[in-house]
Parts: sequence; structure tokens; C-alpha cells
Amino acid sequence: MSTTRRTCTLHPLGDEPNIVKTNASKIRPGFTPVPATETPFWRARESRDLAIESSTINGKAASSADINTLEPELIASRVYGGRMGNGDEASKEGYKFRGRGYIQLTGRDNYTQFGKAIGVDIPSNPDSVATTYALASAAWFFSKNGLHKLADGGSSDAVVTQITKRVNGGTIGLADRIRHFKEYYYLLA
Repeated sequence: MSTTRRTCTLHPLGDEPNIVKTNASKIRPGFTPVPATETPFWRARESRDLAIESSTINGKAASSADINTLEPELIASRVYGGRMGNGDEASKEGYKFRGRGYIQLTGRDNYTQFGKAIGVDIPSNPDSVATTYALASAAWFFSKNGLHKLADGGSSDAVVTQITKRVNGGTIGLADRIRHFKEYYYLLA
């Protein structure tokens, strides 16, 4: 059975993965960041990890290989169902209100509150968070959750940890996030 690793495309210095590598080596010789095509999609990875911990398939405990064969809709519905204002797993709202936008806005409650803040019915068109309001949703979430104050604490691992806990509610994938933060911070500093 083959598995598929889902990744996001994050190109902070251009539209192509090669631009990231080329620009990074110009800024800091010998530095090679993780290629954009290998950057983990943290929420999906966390969702997959949580789904593995709590999933059953046909009444049997699901293995990692089993989870990798499932559709993202099933995983998100399982992980986010009954949380953050979403209906239960059967409603599939966990998938409908999955992470989108630059900060991965997640959950019906956040989609609804964001929509009210900008005067748009976001829950009726949740894809607009990814297409039209990717930056606005991130800025709104950042402000709503007081992340500016935390970010003013500097660029230490402790600050990244505090922000991670505020954004994700936990620290799954923290070491990877800190590593990427340091790479990108060095490039931008």
C-alpha cells in the first residue's frame, strides 16, 4: 500500500521552490532551507496524527497506513467534528470549515466571527477564506487572539511556543515549526 504525504506550497521568496533555494543561498551561503514542496502542512499533519489516535475503520483500530488511504474529508470531519462550533462528524462541517488562509482559520465559530468582522457571509462560502480573504483572515485571527502582544516578546523558542499554543491549542509539530521559524526569520532579518 502506498501512502501520500500531503504538503502545502509555501514560497516566501517567490512563486517557485527554486527561488527559495536560490535566494536563500545568496543571503546566507551554504544555507539550504527545506524545499517548499517538502514543507509540512502542519494542520493536516496534526489532524492526521489526532485521527490516528482516535480512529477506527469498520470497528477496528486504524493504523497510520489506514489513515493515509482515507479521504481528507473523512479525516477533517472526524478531527474537527463537534468542535469549534462545527456539527458532529456526520455533518461534515469539520471538513467544510477546515483550515484555510495564511493562518489556517479553522472551525465554524471562527469563520462566522471573521465574517461578521468584515461584513461578509463567510460560512456560506468558506472557500473565500482561501481565495479572497487569506491575509485578512490571518490578520483578524492574529488581532482577535492577541498574538501581536506575544510576538512583541521577540523571536525566541518560548515566544514561538506561546504563539503555537494560542493558535493551535497545543504543541504538536512544535520542533518542526521552531526550525522553520528560525530559517525564515534568518532570511527576513
